[in-house]
Parts: sequence; structure tokens; C-alpha cells
Amino acid sequence: MGKALPVELRVRVMAALAEGMTRAEAARLFRVGEGTIAGWRRLERERGHLRPKTGTGRTRSWRIEAERDRIFGLLEADPDMPVNALCAALCEHGLIFSHSAMKRFLRRHGVRRRLGRPPGRSRASPAPGAAALQRP
Repeated sequence: MGKALPVELRVRVMAALAEGMTRAEAARLFRVGEGTIAGWRRLERERGHLRPKTGTGRTRSWRIEAERDRIFGLLEADPDMPVNALCAALCEHGLIFSHSAMKRFLRRHGVRRRLGRPPGRSRASPAPGAAALQRP
């Protein structure tokens, strides 16, 4: 879900509607959806203001945070372990985390993964078995 649109925009849209502009015209002018405007009208009618709802602040990161020691233990054993191998190793213990959740966890804890070639391979040296595939 995206960020809430600013209250100032909401106020300007409501002012335009109060001056007689139709919802369709206001939607085109302010580049918002007609349904969005209808929601803002309902919000103003029900709550008396146009401030967006606050988020709950609840995330599901507590599941992966509970396994912090196990994850760092696996990384200690193999510092170059790719994210997908880390997820697979945890899956063997019955812990299923998505690739993106693992990447967010590692980023949150300052662990950077190297992108590109595996360690030990330079650009100049061909991949093992590539010599047989090269043309003369």
C-alpha cells in the first residue's frame, strides 16, 4: 500500500467540491481517483477531519527476528551463503521465510550480500567447463 496523500491536497479537493466542481472534474484536475474523493468525503463526514488513518505499526518481522541466533549461526558457518541457500537451510528446520523477507532481515542487521559472481571467480577466468563450449 502506498503513502497517504497529503492533507493539504485533500483540503484543496474538498474546497473545490464545495465551490461547485463535480467529483469527476476534481478527480481530473487534482489527478486522484473519484473513489478516493468519495472516501475522503465519507471520512470527513464520519470523523470530522481529513487526516489519514494511522498505521497499526504491527509487522510480521517478529517471526524472522525470533530466529536471529539461528540465522547468524548459519552465516557464521558459511559467510558466503547466498540468501536462497539460507532460506533453504532454515526450511529444513521447518522455518519458511521468503527470499525478500530474508533480504530485509539481513539489510536491517547490516549484513550485506555481494551481488554478481560467486567469490573466487574473476572476470578474466572462464567458468568451469566453458572451454569446451568456446568456438575456435
